[in-house]
Amino acid sequence: MIATDTFSKAAEAILLADSLLIIAGAGMDDDSGLGDYRGEQDCFENYSDFIRNTLLFKEMTDPKLFINDPKRAWGFYGFQYNLYKQTTPHSGYEILKKWCKSKSSACFVHTSNINGFFRKSGFAEKAMYESHGTINYFQCATPCNTDIWYEPNLDFEIDDELLLANNILPKCKKCGGVSRPNTLAFKDPYWLQSRTEQQETNYKNWQTINENKNIAIIELGVSNSGFSIHHASCKSSDTTIQINSKSIRDHKNTLSIKSTPQYALTTINKYLNEN
Repeated sequence: MIATDTFSKAAEAILLADSLLIIAGAGMDDDSGLGDYRGEQDCFENYSDFIRNTLLFKEMTDPKLFINDPKRAWGFYGFQYNLYKQTTPHSGYEILKKWCKSKSSACFVHTSNINGFFRKSGFAEKAMYESHGTINYFQCATPCNTDIWYEPNLDFEIDDELLLANNILPKCKKCGGVSRPNTLAFKDPYWLQSRTEQQETNYKNWQTINENKNIAIIELGVSNSGFSIHHASCKSSDTTIQINSKSIRDHKNTLSIKSTPQYALTTINKYLNEN
């Protein structure tokens, strides 16, 4: 059981902060009904027996697949695109947005998730750093040019048994070849980084502007092992509120809450409403 004083201390840190830094990882969207894709088993959990027993996660996320087998590549990514488009972000996003609006200084989001849920929830793109890109921004698969464009309204027809895209595949607007999501894959030499680099610049500028301010860092569903974004805090003196349903760490100035994000944010919000 989580001590009530941990929730109250988290609420106090948020209340007293000049600004908030929201860091979101794979576990952020467990409450939205999505797998956290922290491993191969998680990724293929809801697919057919053929897919679970035959396909490998690294093969599906190999950027060369868009060139060598585009129907398979878009079978995998098109399934995710449809899923993210149809899914409503959990209520914790609205809570975070409300807290951000209450602050005197602009807040910022750093996420490794590619589902675009912060944008979908009304967060401004200029206040987001999506370090792995976003699935509804596209680029040429080769790429033949440096263009990146927004494609929020597509519908993919997917063979759920074989994980193949059945409809016409998205095309590059210049060469007419297949396009792909502007998201970072494993060992990806084709990923166009200009949009993400601009977001990273915005993030660094925000850090500089807020260097001497009291920042509360809200870390949601971020893994403690492997590649992680939990080292992205502004200063070691900032209070970090770590929310994770699977694992928590013991660290100076960290309030750790072993919980799903939606429950933890809702509970903290109740404490804030009492003030």
